[in-house]
Amino acid sequence: MKKLALAALILGSSLALTACDQAKEQASQTTETVTETAKDVKDNAVEKAGEVKDNAVEKANEVKDAAAEKMDAAVDATKEKVAEAKEAVADKAEEVKNAVSDKAAEMKEAVSDKANEVKDAAEK
Repeated sequence: MKKLALAALILGSSLALTACDQAKEQASQTTETVTETAKDVKDNAVEKAGEVKDNAVEKANEVKDAAAEKMDAAVDATKEKVAEAKEAVADKAEEVKNAVSDKAAEMKEAVSDKANEVKDAAEK
């Protein structure tokens, strides 16, 4: 019976060692799988971050260009309004000049008429 117990003990030890080796192999494979998965996740995150950065830069450029266009349009509109105001002031100045000239001519004529009346009255 001692031989049988000894054989059973050796067989049990062999099975335990085999099971332990298999567990180590599975743990090693699991570690490799986890490492590869983590690396893939990191690579994908880096790629997506690059895409997000590129999109942000592109949108910022679009906003900058749109703002520049709006600014140019505002400058053009302001220049146009200034030109219109300048023309209106010039027109008004011309009207005032003509009105003053007309009034001066009327006054000159009125003074001349009065002077002639006074001269005629003095001659009589």
